[in-house]
Amino acid sequence: MKKIIAIFLLITTFTLYGLPENQSKEPVPYADNEFPPILYDIRRSSIIFCGAFPLGYMYSSIAADHILSPNSEYGTMDDDGKIEYKLISSLVFSGVIMFIDLIIEKFFRGRG
Repeated sequence: MKKIIAIFLLITTFTLYGLPENQSKEPVPYADNEFPPILYDIRRSSIIFCGAFPLGYMYSSIAADHILSPNSEYGTMDDDGKIEYKLISSLVFSGVIMFIDLIIEKFFRGRG
């Protein structure tokens, strides 16, 4: 099995670096219309969503500890099994931030 994997790695390595002589090794920049605008919006939205998730989790952790269990100490809510509330609220927070950014980008900057 190890010999088969080694042969496979050698073959893939040779095919990666085996360019024809007439083909340039310089990267070619993307054309202006190579990607549709919806792909740019999806990429921007996913970056905003993933970036806002830790911030939303921090805010929901601070708020949920005092709202859902006001008599307990800070940080003991995770032991009670109520971490789902924190995760769901941080997902909602990230989605709202993503949606607000999409509205600003599409309508207020003239792309819509």
